[in-house]
Amino acid sequence: MACESAQRDDGVSESGKQPVRSDALTTLIAFAVLAPIVAFVVLVALLLLAKLSEPIMESVHLPTWLSTPAVGVVSILTIYATSQSWLPTSLYALGLIARAYFVYSQGTPPLFH
Repeated sequence: MACESAQRDDGVSESGKQPVRSDALTTLIAFAVLAPIVAFVVLVALLLLAKLSEPIMESVHLPTWLSTPAVGVVSILTIYATSQSWLPTSLYALGLIARAYFVYSQGTPPLFH
């Protein structure tokens, strides 16, 4: 009996183990704010890489407009080749976003007075 009560009294309440609606909202807001910023930074980096590869295309007597498709193909191949290192983490993060959306959408809506 004393052992059972000591196991239950670990300093964490039962409600502390459940996801909180405010934490879910914070996760969703952070994702909504940070995802477009990251997408913009990646887009700018790819455009800069395409612009920097134009002199290389010109030096081998290829049209400079080929730098953009070349950067795109190299980027896709790099993403595919390294997917074993970043894909599990990305799927875990998407799972957290989905769980946060589920927790937030299942709660009662706030009442404004």
